[in-house]
Amino acid sequence: MKNNFQILSVIAWRYFLPPAKSGRRSGIILAVLGVTVGVLAMVVVMSIMNGLQQGYIRTILEVESAHVQVYTKDYLSDDDLDKMKFIFSFYNVETIVPLIKQTTMMRPLWGDYKAIQLIALDPNYMYTDKGFIQSLNIISGELPPYGSIVLGKELAAIHGVDKGSLVTIIVLPEGSQEPYELTLEVSGIFESKYYTFDATLALMNLEHMIDLLGSKKALFYNVKLKNPLQATALVGELQKRGYDTASWQDYNKTFFGALRMEKRLMTFLLQLIFVVTAVNIYQGRRRMMLQKERESLILRTLGLSHQDVIRIFTLQGTFIGILGIINGLILGLLLSYYINPIVQWGTLILNIVLNAFGIQVYALYDSSIFYISEIPVEILGGDLLRITMSAIMITSFAGWIAGRSYHKDRPLEL
Repeated sequence: MKNNFQILSVIAWRYFLPPAKSGRRSGIILAVLGVTVGVLAMVVVMSIMNGLQQGYIRTILEVESAHVQVYTKDYLSDDDLDKMKFIFSFYNVETIVPLIKQTTMMRPLWGDYKAIQLIALDPNYMYTDKGFIQSLNIISGELPPYGSIVLGKELAAIHGVDKGSLVTIIVLPEGSQEPYELTLEVSGIFESKYYTFDATLALMNLEHMIDLLGSKKALFYNVKLKNPLQATALVGELQKRGYDTASWQDYNKTFFGALRMEKRLMTFLLQLIFVVTAVNIYQGRRRMMLQKERESLILRTLGLSHQDVIRIFTLQGTFIGILGIINGLILGLLLSYYINPIVQWGTLILNIVLNAFGIQVYALYDSSIFYISEIPVEILGGDLLRITMSAIMITSFAGWIAGRSYHKDRPLEL
């Protein structure tokens, strides 16, 4: 069986790479080029999409939602923390911090009210959360001390305020139906690079918020794990002990589901490149079948079965896929890794050419439009594996289909 496979592989490779003088290499080159372009496009597009999506997800989890939320309506006692200590240690909990979230209104001293998402936190806890501090990215000032507030960069720009300015928020105490205005000093500005947070989020001191509300009923704990995928298991353990909890997969289900669907649809659309290439492989193998009919019949006379012929064509499709995948992965990874300098140099060269014809300067990538300073790229091994497997399967399938269309008649009957 092993010797038979080696023989078929040799024959398939001979037909895969015909002599240069035969003039039949163009079809092979086009097929390999098609797979290369498909793999290249998928690697680059998926890397950029991962960079965008993972950046958003990390910012949401680090700044606002964490991995698990425990709704306690009060501070956890030392006894409660002692009971949870083993559980938190088992699930590699990194931080547990108390918060209060409120949706309210804010305006500058002279201006109109606009809705904001207000998070009250304890700076002493939050400074120990390195992921929070890094993702929040305070560009001016500090986390809010008692009597102050921190605003997102875009939110501050919308209201025309900066560090040291005064703003007014609406406060509704617990059990009261009469809100009142509270003036706070802006103690800092942050820029998370996630527009929704930068344009709507404000941070306030937790103790100050509790004093204003007159209650701790809105208090809950954000829990972050070393491995976010353990969040569901941790939620189950805490719920067994009577705690009201939810994981990040629950309260971000709609948003993360939309991101997942977007990635699946993009993957499906890019797979169409492989489908077009598969048609090219099929037609090329059919043409080769007619050109090599005499040799094929000789091989059949020497004992090759119809299934062997199918295997030869399948191997040819596999060879095309492997060569195209190697080229596509190398070019795709290089392009993904150097995408930002390539765009910068491309913009420079394009503008030199356009300026020579008196055309207005054009930017291939404008950070002011996309709200990120550079194109984010994140290459995931799982995506590379799926791209590789799909290309191999489609090209091999195209060769298999071409082989099945080969005549089944024995040579003596022709």
